[in-house]
Amino acid sequence: MSNQPPKRIAIDARNIFNSTGRVPAKMLEYLQTVDTTNEYLVLLLKKDMEKWQASAPNFIKVEANFPNYTFSEQIGFALKLYRLKPDLVHFTFQARPILYFGKSIMNVHDLQLMRVKNYDMPWLVFE
Repeated sequence: MSNQPPKRIAIDARNIFNSTGRVPAKMLEYLQTVDTTNEYLVLLLKKDMEKWQASAPNFIKVEANFPNYTFSEQIGFALKLYRLKPDLVHFTFQARPILYFGKSIMNVHDLQLMRVKNYDMPWLVFE
């Protein structure tokens, strides 16, 4: 048994209901069965707040209605994270506020965009 105090961990699950969302969905499913100590803040888009349900009391839904690759993500999401004061943020998709300097980890699912230009995405983010 660890003498460490419980940690407050934010998990960016804004993409939980699309193809790359399988990673955070399965991770959250498993974590709820093994960790009853730490507090998890599950960050969800407004449209997904009712869809995803926690099965453990230490998993708390938090609305984070900031679409990927937007200015609101860069400013609003960063401010929200600072207000939540997590010990760690797990960005489960390769989108995160560049102005957030707290401890974090990030999943990178695909490096294809490093080689291929995606004209559907905002030029400012992908140049």
